[in-house]
Amino acid sequence: MVWTALCFRHLDAWGHEAVGIVQRSVGVQLNYTNHACQGARIEHLMQPYTQKQQCSVVTESSDLQYTQKKLFWFGNECEHTMQPQIDNIDDSADIVIATIGGNNAGFSDIIMSCFTPSISLLTSDCKDVCAYSKRYLEGQLNSKECSGIISITKWDTSCSFEDDYISILEKITSKMKEGSKVIISAYPYIATDTEDEHNQMVRELGHIAIQRQREAIDYVNTLLHASNRDVEIILFTEHVKLFAGHEATTDGEPNPDGYLNEFTPSSLLPSVGLSETKLPFGLSLNRPTVSSPELDVEADELAQLYHPNRVG
Repeated sequence: MVWTALCFRHLDAWGHEAVGIVQRSVGVQLNYTNHACQGARIEHLMQPYTQKQQCSVVTESSDLQYTQKKLFWFGNECEHTMQPQIDNIDDSADIVIATIGGNNAGFSDIIMSCFTPSISLLTSDCKDVCAYSKRYLEGQLNSKECSGIISITKWDTSCSFEDDYISILEKITSKMKEGSKVIISAYPYIATDTEDEHNQMVRELGHIAIQRQREAIDYVNTLLHASNRDVEIILFTEHVKLFAGHEATTDGEPNPDGYLNEFTPSSLLPSVGLSETKLPFGLSLNRPTVSSPELDVEADELAQLYHPNRVG
């Protein structure tokens, strides 16, 4: 898996794969650019996204909307800024593909609280985190919770996943030409379908999210049709069932056939044949070998946790 310096993009992403499949099967040359950014949220389609991480050794970027600024003369920490992603959409685009919304629904908190037993002692309870995520997905956050989101994100959110989805889809389609399409890829489930309580709570969130995505897309498509716009949004979900059995578990034991880079207790590594990478709290990272001329990968391996591995 080859990571690039820009927002942890890599050449095994599903967009790259899809373009390759179309080009090989149809024989048509496609122009494809990837403007995804690890950790970005719905609001970052409309506003800049800034994060602090190690500096890239790449001095020139192929993405003119991406910049980095060194924070101190010593060390190797930079402030990385991606301008609003929607600025990349204009009437030259035939298809816009996206996977979006997971970070708004609390993806990182769910991972830290439900999938990392040793670290979860230092984080929120899995039940509490899942309950909060469910309230957001169902539009049930209270006024205090909503005010907290607005004060942190500086975004005029409705604090409802479906309403936020509708808002951003309307903005995306307003910039697209007639005959174009938006393809939204639903997230595969993160947790395996077992009787474990935490697994079931996390899987329920996946069910709810896909349903809310479908309702939001149907609503916006209806508006587009009513206004005689020849623009269509398609929700792709067929792959979700193909990932069945390859999700992660919440019991701290890695799925050897999993599609995610999981935290694993070091003692389990010999039995599942994984290469060992030391991490804090006596854990190791289950991930394929990663190489990149642009990044010191060892310093950024935490950012890869519970993101797809090469197979995923």
